[in-house]
Amino acid sequence: MIAEKQEIAATPSAAFRRIPWMRLLLSTLVGILGLWYITRNITWGDITAAWQQARIGYVFLAVLVILATILTKSWRWRLMFVPPEAAPPLGSLYSALILGQFVNALSPARVGDLARIYALERSAPHGKVRIFSTLVIEKTLDVVTTLVTLFLVGAAVILPGYGNHRTLIITSLALVSFVGMLLLAYQTHRALRLVEWLAGWLPGRLRRPVMKLVAAGLEGLSALRAPRLTLLLMLVSASAMFLAVLTPRVLFLAFDIPLGFRAAALVHLTLSIGSIPASTPGNVGIFEALVAFMLHQLGLDDDGVILGYAIVYHLVAVTPQIVLGAVAATQSNWGWFSKNRNTPV
Repeated sequence: MIAEKQEIAATPSAAFRRIPWMRLLLSTLVGILGLWYITRNITWGDITAAWQQARIGYVFLAVLVILATILTKSWRWRLMFVPPEAAPPLGSLYSALILGQFVNALSPARVGDLARIYALERSAPHGKVRIFSTLVIEKTLDVVTTLVTLFLVGAAVILPGYGNHRTLIITSLALVSFVGMLLLAYQTHRALRLVEWLAGWLPGRLRRPVMKLVAAGLEGLSALRAPRLTLLLMLVSASAMFLAVLTPRVLFLAFDIPLGFRAAALVHLTLSIGSIPASTPGNVGIFEALVAFMLHQLGLDDDGVILGYAIVYHLVAVTPQIVLGAVAATQSNWGWFSKNRNTPV
């Protein structure tokens, strides 16, 4: 009887542990099918011909744009730490951010944000909860800017699947989340009193660590208390989005593809949304299939140019993450576990 209960109790955890591997398997199958679909009517000679005609100067310019995008996001991350005197150095934030992208590119589990938290915690006097709260602000700003861009380029008309009620619901949730963070930032004392009252029902042994965690999390939202800083965060987020869209636009010039910023924004948005459920390392196959799908929708019919563009775009996006991320991993004093650590929560 006891053995049966233990078996039943172990089953959900075992099933939960299988989920990432099932997701990896499905994503790998989708990637293989995507590669087969976009290469079924072309030869390797068609792809190499497109590469030979590409202008290498624009490819290097796209790499610089990628690096500028990472630097812009690092600066935005620094702005979230208040007061400014307590913010980690920009170099530490840049290394932690590129390390997180490196981990995401190689790991099917998508634990890049955890790597960022641990890496920054070991190089700056901030606890994990404090750092995590800044990531919450970051993700919300990214969702808001992505959805605003989605509406500005009219994607709801070109891609009905991403529009209508689903987009409105996601937009509403993102805006509600942002407003909720603003309220918590401005009403920190009331939120603490409410949590303190709720924590009164907890055992004394748990009450203090819970309050400590909540206080550290609310402290991370303090960047939103200053209207000017909030506006600056929005402007920097918009700049990061512009640079992200500029990368496929510059590569259009490299391959003489007659498409503009609107099309580049659609390619970027397709990748941002379509890559969410993907779990293969580097999104190999899925990245190329998503880019090829959107370029076909935009009227491009040269399959050799399309696939050549998609592969170069993928390399431009992921190579800096792998190279710089590997350097950051070797030079940073970080790890998942460490003994004799005495850092704040």
